Amino acid sequence: MNEKVELEIHSNVQWGIFARTGDNRYDFPYEARCSVKYTYDSGEVINVILTYCGIDAVTLDDNFIGGFGRGSQQDEDGDLAYVDIEWPSDDSKGQLTINGGTGKWAGATGVIYLDVQSRDCPDYEFPLKKPVKVTAIVHGSGQMTKPN
Repeated sequence: MNEKVELEIHSNVQWGIFARTGDNRYDFPYEARCSVKYTYDSGEVINVILTYCGIDAVTLDDNFIGGFGRGSQQDEDGDLAYVDIEWPSDDSKGQLTINGGTGKWAGATGVIYLDVQSRDCPDYEFPLKKPVKVTAIVHGSGQMTKPN
């Protein structure tokens, strides 16, 4: 059964080199490793490490188009929950979806709406010609299965 949950993510992200993929578009890969704290309405707290990779897209003048990522989060017992992340058209608002997993996360489901609170991005030459490291803090709320 899904329960109301809040989350806080502290992320370390590396943006990759931009590739021109259309008349007004660059795509670029990214990889992220994050510490995540889930707090259920009951007060139960679960901490996991979230690792994912994906692709984002921007216009030729560096306006965000959208992006997605896939990965997994691992709890202290080594069990995994599979995660999809989507940034539809605003790089500060997104969605994290839980789609099953291993061990206590088998059959888990959930949707959490994400809101980037802060981002530390160094100055970079646009379009990127070498990787850049970015850190961010993200909050979110939604519904998610508690692990068994």
